[in-house]
Amino acid sequence: MSRGALRVAQMVVIAAAAAVLASGCAGTRGSPVAAASAEQRFAALRANYLHGSYEDVVAAAETLEADRQTPPELVSRAILLRARAELALGRPAAARESAARLLARFPASPLVPEAEAIASSPDGLRATSWLTRPDATPPASGTGGREGPRPTPFTPAGRPSPVPAPGSSSAVGDSVASVAPGRGFGSPDTPPRLRGVQVLRFGTRNRHELGELMSRWARAGIDTIIVRVFQNSGDRPLLSGPPPPRAPALGVYFRSETAPTVDDVLGEILPMAATRGLAVYAWMTTRYLDWLTVRRPELRERVYDPDTGSLGQAPGACIFEPAVRAHLVALYRELAAYPIQGILLQDDLVLRQREGLAPAALGAFSDAVGHPVTPGSLFGAFQGLGGDRHHLAKEGPSYAAWIDFKVRSLLDLASLLMRQARAVRPELRFISNLYYETLSAPANGRQWVAQDALAAKARAFDYLAFMTYHRQIADELGLGEAATLSMLTRMAAQAQAAIGDPNRVVLKLQTSDWRDHASVPVAELRRVMAALGSAGTTSLIYVPHEPDAPIEAIGSLFAGR
Repeated sequence: MSRGALRVAQMVVIAAAAAVLASGCAGTRGSPVAAASAEQRFAALRANYLHGSYEDVVAAAETLEADRQTPPELVSRAILLRARAELALGRPAAARESAARLLARFPASPLVPEAEAIASSPDGLRATSWLTRPDATPPASGTGGREGPRPTPFTPAGRPSPVPAPGSSSAVGDSVASVAPGRGFGSPDTPPRLRGVQVLRFGTRNRHELGELMSRWARAGIDTIIVRVFQNSGDRPLLSGPPPPRAPALGVYFRSETAPTVDDVLGEILPMAATRGLAVYAWMTTRYLDWLTVRRPELRERVYDPDTGSLGQAPGACIFEPAVRAHLVALYRELAAYPIQGILLQDDLVLRQREGLAPAALGAFSDAVGHPVTPGSLFGAFQGLGGDRHHLAKEGPSYAAWIDFKVRSLLDLASLLMRQARAVRPELRFISNLYYETLSAPANGRQWVAQDALAAKARAFDYLAFMTYHRQIADELGLGEAATLSMLTRMAAQAQAAIGDPNRVVLKLQTSDWRDHASVPVAELRRVMAALGSAGTTSLIYVPHEPDAPIEAIGSLFAGR
């Protein structure tokens, strides 16, 4: 069935579900008619969840749960969606009750880890408990069962994966001092060296052209494709040509019960990549969730304005909001159900210098330090640099502790997402995206974006990817080519010295200009590669793929390193 036909079929199912709800019809228990009715009613419930009609979700889930004709699989999923809806409505006590009911009725369900996370915390998913404390572990899974196949309309390609038993590596926490056994930089498991491409858009018009593109990559020695699987405001479409009928403008490129599905591109490309020997990583967002924050702007982060002394809305969601964390956990578990090799965390997992001031964020920091905190205790004085640019001339008394807290909290969120995804697919590898300042000026990296390469190394990442984008660096720092190449040489050496295993160090090669998307000349790429490769062999990714990218030339450059 084509993507367009699938979308039409899904809309027919939802429409039919609405008719079923209106008529109140029901078949004989256990009959095909009853099962179909339950599927349709669940489809309507899920549609309400995706559209933010949370009160309707709660009511529909209660009806499905009370109906003894509803298959157990659908009952458990309905209860979990109800718990998520109750979190979104600001009812953590009700969410805990729903999650506890799921645990009592379905102790072997693959939904147990998320339900335990909701049920065991005072605020549903409390910011200052197992998410942000560096010495804490999350609630362990309560089942050693195996995940069975999901219902046909929502089943990604791939095999079932075990749900970890209590105490297993993917059920325990990744703290600064302790990396989960067998994962991360402290493990004996050395990941393979990558020769990859990061795909913002394929630029192909049909399946045949996409297959030809993958074949070109494979022939050129590219072994890994890292594919964007989210669509936020301003993002170019992943595929060329018209979108599927009724496709949402914002959402994800995989099947999801948590976010709108723009198109299941991930499910389509996986078998194509496998036949060509290409590993597939999903490039997934963390804080920028436009499909969520457009509907619920109260979940957005806040930023301090030095000119007015007031707080305004910042890009991205606040990671300390329980509804945001629950949303991310559910998305990453759904993504892990696909037979992908790994996940690259988007570079939005940052909090800039004046961000992190939403009420939930300030509340979590105040709890952590034991006293109320205001912007006045964080910032002393700013010096205007023109426009909206400001230099912090004087720090407030709580500023240093706040920077530490932000760095740790972002890594705690990453650890949470890795644990939850590996509970579904234990062999998943993770790549962290780090800004170049984490190498060139580590103190600035901590203050400006709340990133720290050494702190990230202590977590369960398999790779650390440094955004060594030469043209961006030259533009931002006002450097000529010679000075930029010299800086790249130093950063490549610093990365290997700090991280150790060169396979785990990923250096990114900028192959197009951010401003006009024009490809960088091959001669320039050759000079950049000489600088990046001067310290030895590392993993390499070219960013981004554009339709006119010189794939064969890039493959030759990678082969020489």
